[in-house]
Amino acid sequence: MGPFLSPLPRDEETAPVLPYANPLPLPADPAMLRDGHADGMILMTGKLPAGPEPPASLPVVVASEIIEGAGFPHVQVDNVAAAAGAVQHLVALGHRRIAHITGPVPEVLSVHRRRGYRQAMRAADLKIPPGYIQRGDFLLASGRAGCRALLDLPMPPTAIFCANDEMAFGAIHELRQRGHDVPGDVSVVGFDDIYLSEAFYPPLTTVSQPRAEIGRMAMTQLLAMMSDKNPSRAPVILPTALKVRGTTAPPRIDPSPRAGQGREARPREKVARSAG
Repeated sequence: MGPFLSPLPRDEETAPVLPYANPLPLPADPAMLRDGHADGMILMTGKLPAGPEPPASLPVVVASEIIEGAGFPHVQVDNVAAAAGAVQHLVALGHRRIAHITGPVPEVLSVHRRRGYRQAMRAADLKIPPGYIQRGDFLLASGRAGCRALLDLPMPPTAIFCANDEMAFGAIHELRQRGHDVPGDVSVVGFDDIYLSEAFYPPLTTVSQPRAEIGRMAMTQLLAMMSDKNPSRAPVILPTALKVRGTTAPPRIDPSPRAGQGREARPREKVARSAG
């Protein structure tokens, strides 16, 4: 199910419920409910299987992800506001050149996090230069690739907001490969607060989602639907928290003044020198 989705509630009373997050091991299709293979389903994916759209009356709840127009109850966070808060943290530290590695746009969750980045940059009166938004796919390799493209820009960023933690790990790996210190040269923020984020070195600054509460609320919604209690279809929005750890710091200041003021320095490539 992936590192973000691992702490799902497990209870013998909810055994007939099928949680589905990955299209590979299970042929997850709401039709399974009509066929009697499961009594209810929690979807943790932003897509429905190909085919006719299932009726919204089926006992299905979407958790963490967003499926627009499906009509199912959702338990989620405000991804726009949470992403904006992550960028505002970087702005408050003094960063002005802030880039973003997105998730798999046009998936809704990725679009919302990108929107939050843009909103925060606009609110801070900061321009987004060409190339400062790199498309990723939530996997580590795309974080590396996006960071590589950012570092090759004429004026690379001093901070990177990644749309999930796994891409942030990839970005930090690429920064280290290129000789940059995190956060001394470049600050990095992730999103999700997966269990590896605090154990990572340095510990990752990231947006923390209430995974356990999302699971509990989704199960509560689903059991109500299965009991014909007709719960509200309005989305349940749970709060996030920015966990400030070790991958963000103020940008370095170029000691040579310009118009009487210091300025952000370009991240430096470090070259190893032999003693011989």
